[in-house]
Amino acid sequence: LITNVTISAFGWDEVRSINNLALSASIIRNSTIEARSSSGTAIGVYVEGQSSTVISASNITTPSGVYRFGINNFGSAHIDHSSISGGPAIINLGQTFISNSKLEGLTQGAPRCIGAYDENYLPISCN
Repeated sequence: LITNVTISAFGWDEVRSINNLALSASIIRNSTIEARSSSGTAIGVYVEGQSSTVISASNITTPSGVYRFGINNFGSAHIDHSSISGGPAIINLGQTFISNSKLEGLTQGAPRCIGAYDENYLPISCN
């Protein structure tokens, strides 16, 4: 359980602020997660296949990096009342469910959304 914290990671190559690996489960609540890379990939939350993550009332950002992903999901992710930014905000190669959340940046894959909106507060259509 990650709750009421700020996590910032910075590096030169691939940077992951939170790694959810190998059949693990994580819950992120009321937190700020940031990943920055000066010359590589920045990933706020990485979810490996067969792992799951629940994100609630949190802010996940990737302000710098050649490639920036708010959430890179290969497992299962549930996102509620949160703000996710990146370029794309979410890469979904697993199962991603989003409700009442702000996504700054495109989504890739086919997340399921209800009440999702972009940085201009325009509704986002998901599958």
